[in-house]
Amino acid sequence: MFHRPQEKSLGLLAFRFVLASASFHGVAAFAQNTPSIQPDTFVAGKSYTVVVKLPADSSGTCGDHNLQTPNIMTATGSGVTLAPSSTKTSDPCTWSGTLTVAQDAGNGDLSVVVQESKSITQIPIKVIAKAAGPIPPGLKPQVDIAWGVLPRRISADNFGARITKLYYPIEVVIGNNSGYDLQIASVQFQLACPEESKCEPKSDFPNVPSDSYYTVRTSLQHEQLIGFRNTTVNIVKAVGPILTGSAVFFNGSTAMALNHRKLFGNLTNVFSNPFEKGLELVFPDETVQQLVNLDNHALRDGLIISNNTQIRTIVFINKDILVQTAKIAPNGDEARKLGAGAFYERHEYDQQLVMRKLGSLQLIGREIAYLNRVSVISNPPGPGPQFTISPASIVQNDASIGSFALTLTGDGLAGGTLTASDPSIKITSPKASGDGKSFTATIDASSVAPGKYTFTLTASGAQSQTLEIKPAPIAIANPQPTPIALTKGDTGTTTYGPVTGKLLKNAKDLKSLDCTDVTLTLIPPTSDTGLTFNATVPASPKATSCTATVTDATGATQTFPLTFK
Repeated sequence: MFHRPQEKSLGLLAFRFVLASASFHGVAAFAQNTPSIQPDTFVAGKSYTVVVKLPADSSGTCGDHNLQTPNIMTATGSGVTLAPSSTKTSDPCTWSGTLTVAQDAGNGDLSVVVQESKSITQIPIKVIAKAAGPIPPGLKPQVDIAWGVLPRRISADNFGARITKLYYPIEVVIGNNSGYDLQIASVQFQLACPEESKCEPKSDFPNVPSDSYYTVRTSLQHEQLIGFRNTTVNIVKAVGPILTGSAVFFNGSTAMALNHRKLFGNLTNVFSNPFEKGLELVFPDETVQQLVNLDNHALRDGLIISNNTQIRTIVFINKDILVQTAKIAPNGDEARKLGAGAFYERHEYDQQLVMRKLGSLQLIGREIAYLNRVSVISNPPGPGPQFTISPASIVQNDASIGSFALTLTGDGLAGGTLTASDPSIKITSPKASGDGKSFTATIDASSVAPGKYTFTLTASGAQSQTLEIKPAPIAIANPQPTPIALTKGDTGTTTYGPVTGKLLKNAKDLKSLDCTDVTLTLIPPTSDTGLTFNATVPASPKATSCTATVTDATGATQTFPLTFK
């Protein structure tokens, strides 16, 4: 049986009842020989040949146990099933079968329950979402860590004086050869005890986590707002407007008063403009780049390290934790060497001493579980009826375009409503057959232009098919009642026509093939019975007459005559 203790499925409750019953009746549960299973780790979506085996006792047997006739079950809802092998063995200490893990099976620790008539036991197994990746040959799966405390001056150059005053920046190098991608939850330190004889109980020195990235960033933002440099610049910026407002006190009309007013104004301008700008240039705001450095290097929650890679990151531990936890006098010599406490927080610290006090680094992480994506649609519609449409196309000048039968063939077509994507298409006499396998309607598509139109049948959902109305060739009345006369020297401003005919809305292009010095431009047609166009004509055409050629949407051509006047 496969189960999780936290699940409340009926299968699990039944399993617990079996266990309780066995215990109640005093049944022995493999007290001496504990069975094992190979393999014991499984990937979702795969099947495995497994072997359950009992170790032999001193006599070379399994005692009273016989794995050939146990009841090996799986708990309902676990997504894991177990079936015995079709090939039987005479060895009572061995059982073989096929274990199948569903694609959507949950990940984590489960158990195989082996129940005999007089014994019952659980064999732990593990279901994972992803198999272990490759690691270098000859290297056991491992995660290696190296760390060190950055010197105070390097810390100040990268993260500023305030961060260096409050925290120890610790560079951590993590190599991942575990076979899995790892997500780092936190970095912790088991602080060293200053005096071994005074370190009992151990709980006096708990694990200390590194400070949160957001906490450290807030400390740096505090420096950006009210640090010495920015406060000084803000004071200078504030003094300028104050001096400007003070000019009202120089209100005399004598030459000396006017001179004093002018000098005061010049002083104000120098202070609020050149002096202020120069101060910002000489002492730039370093906190902006320090925030960028912090964002680039500091450990964030949920950092992922891919298999067979390593990363470098920076974690921060506040200095006072060593003074307070290790009970060091805040103004003593050791606090001075640690650069900690109110007296020495700006003092250069001893990196080796800090590392000894921090003790051992512990990395808290977990393997990445790759869960299958599930798409959930709220109130999904039914699939709708499946059908084909006949005819699939019709030509624009077909005699029946104004009234032709459209037939839908499929299943589940009864009770549906047929609609068209263009409301100009008229649908009449809709009717479904008694068995729902066909649906007919009369269609009038004489008022729509050539193109593809969608017909949708709604019946327990909706499905659509496309009817194409193909363009018909244009027909120009030939000969025209009179040739169209073009004006010599026309620059394209005159509208000529109309050229009469049928289906002329399908006309796409207009050219003169035999008068190369005449350019014709078709005006987009708005009527099926007339074409108009513009023409650019030289003052002295090479010919006395021309033939115009119209190309339509089907690729067919029609001609009409031109003359000049």
